[in-house]
Amino acid sequence: YILLLASTSSVSAGPAGAAANAGLKAIDYRYFIAGGVCAATSHGITTPIDVVKTKMQAQPEVYDKGMNAAALSILKAEGPSALLGG
Repeated sequence: YILLLASTSSVSAGPAGAAANAGLKAIDYRYFIAGGVCAATSHGITTPIDVVKTKMQAQPEVYDKGMNAAALSILKAEGPSALLGG
């Protein structure tokens, strides 16, 4: 929001202000895209692991054979979408 507001508002009047506005319009969006891709990747990897860990902690009598066995058990019982539930 702040970046969009900054890019649409003028800094100051005159030639110096026009040069500053040109600099604001040339925002490099690659950093935003890279950050989004990194966040999506890290959450896509860690969320299923966290779901398995939480189920193992909540029901230790059911999931007592390790992470892999617990993950397979959850996949068989609830389907793949259960691991992305959070």
